[in-house]
Amino acid sequence: MDYQSFVSGKRFFDNVHFPRGFNRSGIFSVKEADILTATGVVVRQLAESTVEPADEVQADMQKVLLGTKEPETSFEKMWSKYYRHISTRRCPLSLSSSTAGSGMGMDDSYSDY
Repeated sequence: MDYQSFVSGKRFFDNVHFPRGFNRSGIFSVKEADILTATGVVVRQLAESTVEPADEVQADMQKVLLGTKEPETSFEKMWSKYYRHISTRRCPLSLSSSTAGSGMGMDDSYSDY
C-alpha cells in the first residue's frame, strides 16, 4: 500500500506505551516500526479528528480508526494492531509457585490426629 500521503516531516514516538521505541517492543517488525514512526503524526491527527482527510486513502484510514470500517490493507491492519495494543489492559503474570500461608501443604483439620 502506498502510505506516502501519511508521511509528515515529524517523527512519531509513543514514549508512554513504548518507552524503548517501536523497534524494541517485540510487537512490531523493523519495517512496521519504521512506518509507524514516519506516519504516526498524521494518523494520530486523523484518529483524534484534528485534521480532515486529504484524500480517499486517508478517509478510509480514518474510518478504520473510528471503528466504522474493518481494516483491509496491511497498513490499516498494522495501525489497528498498534491501537489494540495501547488500548488493552495488561495484567502482570507471575510464574511464582509459592502461596502465602500454605506451610507444607498440610491441612490443619488433620492436626488433631
